[in-house]
Amino acid sequence: MKAGQSAPQAEEHFKNGKYPFIRVQHIDNEDYRITNWDLINDAAVKDYHLKLSKGTIIFPKSGAAVHLEKKSDVTF
Repeated sequence: MKAGQSAPQAEEHFKNGKYPFIRVQHIDNEDYRITNWDLINDAAVKDYHLKLSKGTIIFPKSGAAVHLEKKSDVTF
């Protein structure tokens, strides 16, 4: 199990993005599928040490998102 950190916020991390970045808001409320995502670039992957593999389970660990009880697995 690995905890993430704050999501990339700087516009420079999304310019010419090619990697999907999933937020709790991207998980459907009814069937818990990932329905949308942001695209981040190489700089964001490097700066935030991001790595996600197929089959990874994602869920919120803090803040108001915890109360939504959303979770999903990575299938793409």
